[in-house]
Amino acid sequence: MAIDTGTANRERATRVLATLPPWPTAALPAPSTAKAPLSVEQDTGRVRIAGTRIPIDTVVYAYRDGWTPDDIVRNYPALSPRDVKAVIAYYLRHREAVDAYVLAWEEHEDAVKRVVEADPVQQAFRKTLTERRGAVSE
Repeated sequence: MAIDTGTANRERATRVLATLPPWPTAALPAPSTAKAPLSVEQDTGRVRIAGTRIPIDTVVYAYRDGWTPDDIVRNYPALSPRDVKAVIAYYLRHREAVDAYVLAWEEHEDAVKRVVEADPVQQAFRKTLTERRGAVSE
C-alpha cells in the first residue's frame, strides 16, 4: 500500500506550524523614508532595508561587530553606502527601541528553532545527514 507522503507532509507541517510562537510584537519608531530606507512587512512586522530582503538586524549586528559602512556594503552588495549610513544613523537615534526589536526577533528565532528541532522527522533527517557526513569524511 502506497503512502501519500504529500498528505503526510502537509499534516506534519500543519502540526508544526500550529506550535510556532506568534510573531514578535516589538515595533520600531516610524522612520522618515528620506532618512532611513526601512520597510515593514505587513504580515510579520519584520523590518527590512527598503528594496531588499535584508533585515535591519543584519546591519545592526555588523555595526555592533565594528564593521564600517564600506565593510557592510562589500558583504551585502544589495545595500548602497547611503542606505547603510542612514540605517546606522537611525539605529544610533533609536538604539533602545532597535535593540529591543532585535532581541525580540532573536528570541522568536530561538523558539522556532526549538520547535523545528523537536520534530521527530527533523531529528531523523538530521541523524541521516550526520551519518552521511561521517561516512564521507572517513
